[in-house]
Amino acid sequence: MDTKISENQVKTKGGTRTRQQCKDVATIPGKKYFIILIATAVLLVGLLITFFVVLFQEEENPFSQEPGFSNNSQTVDTSSKSVGGNLPGKTVAKRQSYKSTKSPDVSYINDAVDANNIILVDLDNYQSIAEKGADAKIYPASMTKVMSLLVACENLTTLGKSFVVTQDMVDYSYEVGGSGVGLKVGDKLTVQDLLYLTAYKSDTIAVIMLANYIAGDETSFVNMMNSKAAQLGLTNTRFANCTGLHDPNNYTTCREMAAIFAYALENPLCKELLTSYQAYRAGEKYLIYSSWYSGRFSDNPRLNTVTVSGGKTGYIDESGFCLVSYAIGRSSGKKYIQVSVGKPKGSGYVEKLSVEDIKYVYNNFAK
Repeated sequence: MDTKISENQVKTKGGTRTRQQCKDVATIPGKKYFIILIATAVLLVGLLITFFVVLFQEEENPFSQEPGFSNNSQTVDTSSKSVGGNLPGKTVAKRQSYKSTKSPDVSYINDAVDANNIILVDLDNYQSIAEKGADAKIYPASMTKVMSLLVACENLTTLGKSFVVTQDMVDYSYEVGGSGVGLKVGDKLTVQDLLYLTAYKSDTIAVIMLANYIAGDETSFVNMMNSKAAQLGLTNTRFANCTGLHDPNNYTTCREMAAIFAYALENPLCKELLTSYQAYRAGEKYLIYSSWYSGRFSDNPRLNTVTVSGGKTGYIDESGFCLVSYAIGRSSGKKYIQVSVGKPKGSGYVEKLSVEDIKYVYNNFAK
């Protein structure tokens, strides 16, 4: 006897089902469907990855020659970066002259400090407000590297290019008694690393590598430094090297060193390097800190009147401890540059006394 089937039921091989049950069975996807779906998803992800790799692939080197330290220098391309959002580029000068004149009320502090030479410049009017031997010849030691960094920042077009330290680089630094972090043969460093190593640690190998990359050799780079000094109207400044290692023909004055630093602050990339003090990892191996901060002002960056916000240290036996620093008034917002040069080795002049002199000048003459 036939069983009556309602309008909501249908016959199937497995018996009678409701129409809704048949609908559910019909819409359940099979294994082939899932395989196709997964394959499509994987293909789309692969296409997206390829797109972004191509989009952000490393910048092609704009230089046709590789002026490394020597013939066996190795180079490796990396992607271009920026320092604090700043890229290399020419400085836009805001003044005709960055060399200070003497304030009508300038204070001569000959007996107040132990340093041989000091100047404090008010950047609002580019007048010196405190001096001691500000126009006498000095050996700037690693303050020289302010000009080295400036010339580098103005003439580089990429920060991502990288180099490998070679044996002759290490030998050279050892032979001349260079400073730095102790770079090793085989270390790979980008241009950005070289800039930070120069600014933070006065690294001899790093600044020589920069010079050779930009100009082909140190002599040609130093010619660029001297051309920049002439452009700035500095008549008592001469560079014999880019490192600051002692040479009788590597000299300046406190007044002209202050002018170099003031001009360097007009270059965004150079200013970023000279005012930074956060930890930086160079070559994924060397964790470095700014020497002007960690070596001189980490214990007391805020003085009574100003906050020291940047600088470049230096030391050679012939000049003692040196520092060109940049400070901002705590209440006034006024900006200052101070250059301090110590006494030659053997005089009993130590780094602590140098810092005390710098603090004294800021506390008593800045606002």
